[in-house]
Amino acid sequence: MSESIKVRHVSKGFDKHTVLHDINLTIEKGKIYGLIGPSGAGKTTLVKLIVGMDHVDEGEIVVLNKKMPHLETLQKIGYMAQADSPERWSGDIRDWSLKDEAWLNPENNQVNKGEDKLTI
Repeated sequence: MSESIKVRHVSKGFDKHTVLHDINLTIEKGKIYGLIGPSGAGKTTLVKLIVGMDHVDEGEIVVLNKKMPHLETLQKIGYMAQADSPERWSGDIRDWSLKDEAWLNPENNQVNKGEDKLTI
């Protein structure tokens, strides 16, 4: 079976704290995987790296045979964190914002972070 996601020697840290160190993972096409671990173990960080919401400090991530982040591949990926699930949203959809989210800007191929209003 072919590989849809390859994580090779990935490390990621924030400030002086290493969250992921030399992670290797292969996910085969058509398979379902779960990440299980205690709070702070790096599960969400790894998923955000895989979907291109952040950059690795070391190593590489390949999704659908493209090194991430890759704009065309990112357009094929959906990601919704538990804290972002619809049942937690309230108010008018036009007032939602992307406060602590990140996205790939197609104009400069850079990951942007911060607050922007959603355009509906």
